[in-house]
Amino acid sequence: MRNVLKNEKFDIIVLAGQSNSSGYGEGPVTKEYIPNERVLMMENDAVPYYEEPEEGSPYRFIMKFLNPAARNTVRIADEVLCDYGKISCLAITFAENYAAKCLAPDRKVLIIDSGYGGTGFTCPGWGVGNPLHNRMMDMVSLALSCNPENRIVAFLWHQGEHDVVENEEKGFEPEALYQSHKANLVAMQNDFYTKFDCKSAPFITAGFVTDWYQSHKVGADAVMKAMRESAEEAGGRFLDVSDLKSNNQVLDNNDVIHFSRESQHIMGQRFFEAYLDVVKESR
Repeated sequence: MRNVLKNEKFDIIVLAGQSNSSGYGEGPVTKEYIPNERVLMMENDAVPYYEEPEEGSPYRFIMKFLNPAARNTVRIADEVLCDYGKISCLAITFAENYAAKCLAPDRKVLIIDSGYGGTGFTCPGWGVGNPLHNRMMDMVSLALSCNPENRIVAFLWHQGEHDVVENEEKGFEPEALYQSHKANLVAMQNDFYTKFDCKSAPFITAGFVTDWYQSHKVGADAVMKAMRESAEEAGGRFLDVSDLKSNNQVLDNNDVIHFSRESQHIMGQRFFEAYLDVVKESR
């Protein structure tokens, strides 16, 4: 893989979070995504799982990887073809817009896809020192090490549904959920920006599917407050995407938690517009 990357100069887009970051968007789209050889994606085949703690230890699930010696692979970025059609992620249209409007002729885009479905801070997968955070940091470190001219240009994050549901089941206090979620996000941002010295790369995130939010308002509001504040305090953006449809609203398939494929395309465009706003303001 290093041979694939070492002869190219990359603008790196880091994509992280749970399933709505990696993308489970189904259904028709207004405009099909056309793969571009200037837009690549790095993936890691580690499979996480949760195990119960040893007897006598505090009761919480611990995330580990089934295959610690996981491989990183690089391919031309494209939507994933499944038995039920294509699924999409927001980074696809973000990168498409970035390549068309921001990319220098001698450079390419590399999306670091470090998200994983059903994960969060509560059953610790994300969070500084935890497996998914470490995996993300390792993937970015590898990409940067392949060429001294590689640089991080954006940090795209979508996550939080996991933490809402996990805490609802435990009889949570909304204020405590807000405080803990914000502390985890700020710690993640600080670790990322300090290690990679890339404060100019905006942190951009967004809210949840309205179809799902309506059944989880109290916890979702606490988490979104933490997301909004941590993004804005870092100089980034939190986007309202409440108008975007779920898979269920498009396909009537009972999937109320995931943005549809068209919604993922639109969300990527909105993330890119927010990116441009942040860059413009910083000049």
